[in-house]
Amino acid sequence: MKAYTIASNALTPVEKVDLAAPLRDVFLICDCEELTAFYQAQGFDRSTLKDCAVHDDYCKSISFDKYDFYNISYFQKTGTSVMKNELNLYVGKDYVIVVTDDPGEAHAVEVNVAKGHDVLKGDRHDYVLYMVFDYLLDTMFAAIEGFEDDIDNLEIDVMSRANDENFKTMVDYKSLSNMIRKHARSLVYLGEFLELNENDFISKANTKYFAVIDARLRKLLDFSLSLSEQITQLQSSYDSAIQQRQNKAGERLSFMAFLVGPLTVITGIYGMNFKYMPEISWKLGYPLAILGMIIIDAVFFLSFRRKK
Repeated sequence: MKAYTIASNALTPVEKVDLAAPLRDVFLICDCEELTAFYQAQGFDRSTLKDCAVHDDYCKSISFDKYDFYNISYFQKTGTSVMKNELNLYVGKDYVIVVTDDPGEAHAVEVNVAKGHDVLKGDRHDYVLYMVFDYLLDTMFAAIEGFEDDIDNLEIDVMSRANDENFKTMVDYKSLSNMIRKHARSLVYLGEFLELNENDFISKANTKYFAVIDARLRKLLDFSLSLSEQITQLQSSYDSAIQQRQNKAGERLSFMAFLVGPLTVITGIYGMNFKYMPEISWKLGYPLAILGMIIIDAVFFLSFRRKK
């Protein structure tokens, strides 16, 4: 567990916090096990503890008498896949508690909150809450932008050589985009909850900043829908590339049939079983027939090249 005082214009580490007494001017980062030790003393509902312990794909925000609870499911990009994470927030009049079982994520939140010391000059409690959401949004926007770049590169590859591997990658990206869209849709409700500010934990002077958070959450949903549209366009490009390849194969087969057709007619004629065929007893009949076939194919080939 890490604790900071948020009464001043900078985060100041605190070695020990009396968790049995009401929290004042404190920013805490802890895991679910640590939360279990003091949630009753702070009057936190037991159902919220269960929400912290069980990860799901949905977001939840509940306003209690003395605190607000946020159960936030979000995502980040790891290579070519999406990693789903969960962050839980307890927000009181002058404290913020971040609950996560991921040490790396706890550190990232801590760093982001610390770097934003110039934001929201007044109420430090508001500033911590703002910077937590700012971190989550930055992480998710970066994920979507990363996937957009990947899809752009995949589209270039598809246009040059559409194959089964490209198709499998498109299916994977389609699944990822559906998951991102589902997360982004549930996040929009958190923005509405922040703007509602039912417990008046956010000062009126800072509501405009949280209106920006709400707008960014809505924009995140727009970006996720745009990502789905981009993949749909990629599928169209893949279909066009396959169709173009098939057309070229058809052209080659048509050209071969175009050249072989006259030869088939000639061989068909000389394959007839008539007794009196003038060229059968002619010594030059065979070489001249072959030569005639070559000349006919050459004339047809040159004619085809000229028209093309």
